[in-house]
Amino acid sequence: MYPNQNALKSDLPELYHPGDAVWIQEVLGQMPFRMREYAKFKYSEVFQIRSKEEPVSFRKANAGAHAANRWLRLFFRKNHRSMQGYTAEPLSVSQAMPRTNPNSGAVSG
Repeated sequence: MYPNQNALKSDLPELYHPGDAVWIQEVLGQMPFRMREYAKFKYSEVFQIRSKEEPVSFRKANAGAHAANRWLRLFFRKNHRSMQGYTAEPLSVSQAMPRTNPNSGAVSG
C-alpha cells in the first residue's frame, strides 16, 4: 500500500465505482471543505438508492455510479461559480424597470 492511498480514500465518498475515483477526486478537489463533505454524503446516498432500485444484479454498480456521477456533475455545474465567489452583477435601472409608457399604469377616469 502506498502512503498516499489513505489520503486519496479519505477524499472519496463512502460508496463509489473504483473506475470513477480519479474524476470524483478532481471534482471534489475544486470544492470548499463543507461543500465537499456534503457532496460526498449525497453522492454515496444517490449511489446506494439507485443501486438498490436496479433489479438486475450485475447492473447495480453501473446504475448507482451513473446516477451518482450525474448528480455530482449537475451539482458542481450549478454551484461552481458561487464556489469561486462570483455573484451576478446587479441590474441597471433601465434593465430592472419595464420599458412601457410611464402613464400606462395610471387609471384614467
